[in-house]
Amino acid sequence: MSVSAVRCAAVVAALLGVAAGCAIAPRLAPATIPNGCYTVNAGGWPTALVAQTGLTSLPGFVSLDTAVAGPLGRRVRLPMSWGHTQVRGRTAYWTELPHGDRPASLVLRFRGPGADFVASLEASEEGYAGTGAAQGPDGGEFAQRVGISLSAISCHDLRLEVSAQAP
Repeated sequence: MSVSAVRCAAVVAALLGVAAGCAIAPRLAPATIPNGCYTVNAGGWPTALVAQTGLTSLPGFVSLDTAVAGPLGRRVRLPMSWGHTQVRGRTAYWTELPHGDRPASLVLRFRGPGADFVASLEASEEGYAGTGAAQGPDGGEFAQRVGISLSAISCHDLRLEVSAQAP
């Protein structure tokens, strides 16, 4: 093999290594919150949130999946009937926040065409409860907050789709 061919092969190998490194998703710690389905109860959906996020409502139920779906977190499966008219409103992610010997809390993010709706939820007797707000692209939260809770339900007979694929 000529010197130029060896150099060319080395450059190609280096470029492939860099490209492969860019495609690797960040690793999340193993989930302690198991896969499961939950009803989503939001305490009123104010007009201000519609204007900020572009989401006219939240879905009636979700399924939390422990599969990693990219840098924003784990996959959420959404009802097939939710969000058909929204540009990117069919995507949701979740992450968990461990608390040592207490049950982990979770952050649930619904992607909207204007801004995301992000809810911080603590474990409760029926599932999870907390509040959420619109979050702009810069990470800043809007002032309007909404109470939200997730109550565990059976996944049997729910028509769900995958909202975010792993990279």
